[in-house]
Amino acid sequence: MPKPYQWAVILSQSKEEEAKAFLERLFNHVKDSDDRLFRIYDLIFSSSVAEIGNSDVQFEDLLDKGQEVLANSLKTGDWHIEYVVDYKEKNMEEVKVSIIEEDEILTNILAATLQNISSDQFQLS
Repeated sequence: MPKPYQWAVILSQSKEEEAKAFLERLFNHVKDSDDRLFRIYDLIFSSSVAEIGNSDVQFEDLLDKGQEVLANSLKTGDWHIEYVVDYKEKNMEEVKVSIIEEDEILTNILAATLQNISSDQFQLS
């Protein structure tokens, strides 16, 4: 079996949901239009999507994993989207906060508010 044509589309600042919506619009447009090229050559789309949540990813590793997941997508069926889940986890960031305010009441309010903030993406100190 010949190797399928492969393209990479980089949607920087996008998450899986946006990439999925973009690809579904693309898939639907091609399926719904009577595109002669797709009809004559019986072409299809399949895709892999990787959301990157941290900076620990090497580009070559990302491409390798994306191609591996794409191969699985092609086995699953035509017009299918598979997801790379290996790089979604975000790193915990430590954020130092200093309150510089002369008004003690406002300082206490700000400190209490900051202590009550909880997030999976950062930790206040």
